[in-house]
Amino acid sequence: MKAKMLIKDIVFLQEIYPRFEIDFQRVEYFAELMKTGTQFPPLCVVKENDLCVLLDGKHRLEAKKQIGETDVEVKVCNTPKKYWRLAAARFNLQSSKPLSGDELKMVIIEAWKSGIRHSSEIAEQIGYACTARYVRKIIKPLRDRNRQERERQIRDLESQGLSQRQIAELLGISPGTVNNILNRSKMELVPFLNTGGSLMSSSCVKEQTSSRSYPVDPQNKTLCCLDHKRKENNSKTEFLSCLPDIEALRGEKFASEETHTIQTLELVKRCNKSIADISKEVGKSTDWIKRTMIAAISISLNSKAEQESMTNKIAQALHLNIERILILRELLLLQGMLSPIGDHLPEWVKHNLDHEDIKLLAEIASVSSSELAYILRGQSPPQISPRAYMEVPQTIINQLRETCKFFRELSRKIRMGMFKDKSFSRFLKEYNKVRAAVNEVDDELIRYKKAYF
Repeated sequence: MKAKMLIKDIVFLQEIYPRFEIDFQRVEYFAELMKTGTQFPPLCVVKENDLCVLLDGKHRLEAKKQIGETDVEVKVCNTPKKYWRLAAARFNLQSSKPLSGDELKMVIIEAWKSGIRHSSEIAEQIGYACTARYVRKIIKPLRDRNRQERERQIRDLESQGLSQRQIAELLGISPGTVNNILNRSKMELVPFLNTGGSLMSSSCVKEQTSSRSYPVDPQNKTLCCLDHKRKENNSKTEFLSCLPDIEALRGEKFASEETHTIQTLELVKRCNKSIADISKEVGKSTDWIKRTMIAAISISLNSKAEQESMTNKIAQALHLNIERILILRELLLLQGMLSPIGDHLPEWVKHNLDHEDIKLLAEIASVSSSELAYILRGQSPPQISPRAYMEVPQTIINQLRETCKFFRELSRKIRMGMFKDKSFSRFLKEYNKVRAAVNEVDDELIRYKKAYF
């Protein structure tokens, strides 16, 4: 909703401003353009009680004040308070002067510290070129430190004699999480012990450097002199499964079918295992594994809103009962890390699904087979023009070079004071049109790079 608003009624909150500082040269530039009658987009504001908070347009607002304006056109946004800073970052990323990489990183970090702990949620609110994968990369050090600190607190509280349930209540986490962390701490002392807890046996992790390992004698802290030979094909190391965390979040243990489904998703996502290898480890048929993965991929390719209507379609196409599809939907909703979508998925699909399976997957996802490889990576398919150039035409190269020469010469003349009186205002008005056209080219280049690279 657009409206006119008094400038004095607009509140600027430094804590939600995504930039490190205000660019006063940019303010001066905007003020000069406004004097010539150049139109600017409305400011973006959000209302809370009697306050009208600025989300986007700080430089435009300051320029309006500088030229003596008392009111300004605004667009009122309906944004929840916890997303204000993220929304401000989204707007600024789309401006003619996007946020710097460090500014975007700080916005992501502050969002995570404020309690928004899902990378996909942060990426969705920022939008534009920010992906969940990039958010995870930025907040990984924070998550690691947070996890280490929580594990230290749990071990300290246990050493003080508190029970696992008391520790869970004190720290506000589930008893299952406390149990998993304590079990993992104990297993770190006996590295070759292969028991349950939150560790799932798998051969997906590379074998340790030593081809021979010996169990530790906990009494005298020395290595036993037992020959612990293992055949290379049967050797299994361990990786942390998210199964216990999902069960803790759900509040109950999973049935065997659900457990096998989680194991299958993990072995594809984290280990890139083949269908044949997963079948051996999970104890399910290759057909069961294949149908599970096609269903999981199909669900992951659709938004939460679309998944409801897709349930019956996926069940009918794969000849699965509705309950299996609902289980998959619940698992992918509870634990986003189980989603198979990622850089490795196109290759996995290529080597594990036949032509008919891939055709079926594309049909369920309502995309062409040529677009599928991009979508499986979580990317948008490139929009290739039928007249796309294999080589840049020389005429375009010549025009760009001539334009470059023109602007360099123009810069030299401006330094020498080529404008007088109203000529400067007229020049700015025309130059602003050129800047707008260049910004349009920049936007298209960003979209092109995102699609192709």
